[in-house]
Amino acid sequence: MNATPLLPDSRPKAVLQDLIDRHGRLTVLALALTTLLRPARKAPVLSDRALSNHLRRDIGLVPHGPPQKCWQQYR
Repeated sequence: MNATPLLPDSRPKAVLQDLIDRHGRLTVLALALTTLLRPARKAPVLSDRALSNHLRRDIGLVPHGPPQKCWQQYR
């Protein structure tokens, strides 16, 4: 194949050096530390209740019932 990589050297050290050259040592260090200290995001809890009746039918679940009018949710 005649494919050439976009980056001349894609090793982590070369990429890090490019970031430091472009943004400066303190900025790269500060962003690396904030990324390490940031709490991990929790994965959203998925439920079948959020699915539309169309998707529920496609995967074999029972529909919720007739669709509500938009004004009925404010009663």
